[in-house]
Amino acid sequence: MSYRAVYLGIAGLVVLGIGLYLMSMPVYLDDFDRYGMQIPCGSSYSAHLVQASAAGDQYVDKCGSALLTRRLWTIPVVAIGALAVIAVLVRAATSSAHESLVPTRDTH
Repeated sequence: MSYRAVYLGIAGLVVLGIGLYLMSMPVYLDDFDRYGMQIPCGSSYSAHLVQASAAGDQYVDKCGSALLTRRLWTIPVVAIGALAVIAVLVRAATSSAHESLVPTRDTH
């Protein structure tokens, strides 16, 4: 296996980690409720629409749109990172048993 595959695996793990972290970040609306608090919508993993429904039905729709927008760009980032890691793992699993995962360099 070449250094390129190792670097691709590391980059895939970094992209996967960043994507999962960004999916866990909370989504807020730009609007405020009657107490002056920003309206939270949850994260890309799950919707939390209690405060949005208390503020009004139009905010529930806005939260749904905001969550969809977040998911539309974070899920492909996670998928690209996961595909890179899977490709490197498949390459490592199918390489010869006698072949080292890290190539040796001839220093002569």
